[in-house]
Amino acid sequence: MLQEYLEKNILIADGAIGTYYYNLYNTTDTSVEEANLTNSAAIRKIHKEYIDSGAKLIRTNTFSANTVSLNCDKFYLKSLIDAACKNLREASGKKDLFFAGNIGPIFNINGDGKYFSDSYIIDEYKYIVDLFLENSISIFNFETFSNIDFLEELFDYIKSRKEDSIIMIQFSVSKDGYTRNGIHYNDLFENPALLKSDVIGFNCGSGPAHLLKLIKKLKITKKILSFYPNAGYPELVNNRTFFNTNERYFAEKLIESTESGVKIIGGCCGTEPKHIKALSNIYTNGLKPVDSNYSANEDNNINSKPNSKKYLLAVELDPPTNYDLSKIIQGAKRLKDIGADIITLADSPSGRVRLNPIIAAARINREVGIRVMPHLCCRDRNLIALKSDILGGYSEGIRDFLFVTGDPIPLEEKDVVKKVFNCNSTTLMSLADQFNKNIFSSDPVKIAGAFNINAQNIDAEIIKMNKKVESGAELILTQPIFDDSVVTYIKEIVSRKNVTLLAGIMPIVTYNNAQFLNNEFPGISIPERIINYFRPDMSREEAEEVGIEVSVNMVNKLKQWVDGFYFITPFFRTSMIEKIIYKTSLVKR
Repeated sequence: MLQEYLEKNILIADGAIGTYYYNLYNTTDTSVEEANLTNSAAIRKIHKEYIDSGAKLIRTNTFSANTVSLNCDKFYLKSLIDAACKNLREASGKKDLFFAGNIGPIFNINGDGKYFSDSYIIDEYKYIVDLFLENSISIFNFETFSNIDFLEELFDYIKSRKEDSIIMIQFSVSKDGYTRNGIHYNDLFENPALLKSDVIGFNCGSGPAHLLKLIKKLKITKKILSFYPNAGYPELVNNRTFFNTNERYFAEKLIESTESGVKIIGGCCGTEPKHIKALSNIYTNGLKPVDSNYSANEDNNINSKPNSKKYLLAVELDPPTNYDLSKIIQGAKRLKDIGADIITLADSPSGRVRLNPIIAAARINREVGIRVMPHLCCRDRNLIALKSDILGGYSEGIRDFLFVTGDPIPLEEKDVVKKVFNCNSTTLMSLADQFNKNIFSSDPVKIAGAFNINAQNIDAEIIKMNKKVESGAELILTQPIFDDSVVTYIKEIVSRKNVTLLAGIMPIVTYNNAQFLNNEFPGISIPERIINYFRPDMSREEAEEVGIEVSVNMVNKLKQWVDGFYFITPFFRTSMIEKIIYKTSLVKR
């Protein structure tokens, strides 16, 4: 029995099937659930890989297996779920494992806009439960839920059909603790309906670091806790979604969750068998120490000599998650006083809602009197809306825009929030360039683009950057730079005399922050030696000083190659940016 196993053990579950299948076979032509029938050998192979990696709780490949999501009839749904259960058992051989029927949320409106009544939805859930019971599966894993609609009635139904069944429910929440329906996780976990479940926890929504913080705040003691985070944050490359994460880091975070009472650990989007293997190894053999004999001062001998060059200094501030702009305006005033030339504002980064950057930029421009550069991403708007926003920003006196393609929609939101990508950043730059030649000819806007200097295929990124320049980009901002080897590629960019280059600098604030950025944030790569400058037990002040010195060293290495710097303010700590600017003599006190 599952409860008996958990009395003495941590239960390791499998990882994602969907993202792994799509990247493994380079296809999105059909749903991964339908692959139970159309490519059953591949599904069995994935199940077996997770089992061989150490997973003991294996979920059926049925997350979106319902008539609403698949737009199918119940006969087809039955054949699909029967096949999913058969694939699971054939992959397991004779190993002693736990099988769970995997069930995702069913929405009233499908992708074609067709409406389904509440009674239809609850009957659909019950029908799926019955199909699993017919296949002798009595562990039910409900995952990526964002509210409790239908759950109490459904859980009562499951227990009435099989009293000793196990009900697992996982909620998807963003890093601020809210579901996409705007419900705080504390309100979810305190709901009486969940008392009828056996296991509750988190999955999807965020990478391990942010979900772990929420796990540590939970005060639930009467329920078994589960924890299935994403591998990290997704990155869109050539219309494919990738998760760039270190499996050891992922595993360490999950093992850390067991100290807060978590008993079932596994992975969601972006996790692969290698993540589960790392998890199993650490759980079985324990952590191995990492060499930390480094000092931030060892980089000092590479410092460039100060010079009198005037650098363009851009500083990024995140728009708020609410409507209050008072803090960001105060920060912009301080940055202007210390010598910043321009304030940049991100456009709902990582697909998480923030206040419109053009509106925030307009307020800062009016009230602070500093140059502003809102980011404008193609993910959320079609061409009509993009043109409208450029015109609107121009009417408010904005003359700088950073055009980006945009991060992908969080995978847990994909059934509700639709990506647009009517164009990419290069196309949008060409459009703005046409505006400059026609509508804005008397006072053109400055077009800026981003450059992922940490990409694995740097040559391909340089080609993209060159296309952006050809499309009208006059200003190029790089991703944060931490690795000395990256400096080599800076020379390739500055060989183009018709573009202004700003090197990205993001101060690290803690050991955990360094680990998170390196493992969960796309486009950032931090060498292990830099991470080891920090210790988990450092005070805030100690860690900040190390983070400042790391940034100062990198600024000094880059001075001779770049036209300026693009500072990304961590957690609104503008004081760190101020110290870096003064320590590197970018401006005089």
